[in-house]
Amino acid sequence: MGQLAIRLIEATDDFEVHAALDSRSPLSDMIGADIVFDVSVPGASQAVVEAAIANGITAIVGTSGWSRDRIVALGPSLGAEPAIGLLFISNFSIGSVLATSLAALAAPSSTRSRSSKPTTRASSTRRRALPCARRS
Repeated sequence: MGQLAIRLIEATDDFEVHAALDSRSPLSDMIGADIVFDVSVPGASQAVVEAAIANGITAIVGTSGWSRDRIVALGPSLGAEPAIGLLFISNFSIGSVLATSLAALAAPSSTRSRSSKPTTRASSTRRRALPCARRS
């Protein structure tokens, strides 16, 4: 997913790749980016998002494992009027999004939670790129 994001960023006139981080890259390499696109693994994603917030960088998170409680816990670090944005997308797969939406529609209203998105735990030993984009 990271490599695809890099190719898409490079194909647009509006953004350029600032850095493509992998599991061995220091998170400080994201400094100077306008947007961090995190498709890492659940064990690394928290640190990536916290580093983005600390450096005033908007983050788009496509890593699974983010529960509503974990997301809400980030609120205090954003301050009263955040100048940055955080967007959490638990799974970019169209099939997953469709299945989640259909399951939410099929569930009796008394059993629906505020968030119908499933939380999954996954791990991987593969290195994944974390593209950081900057406006051209």
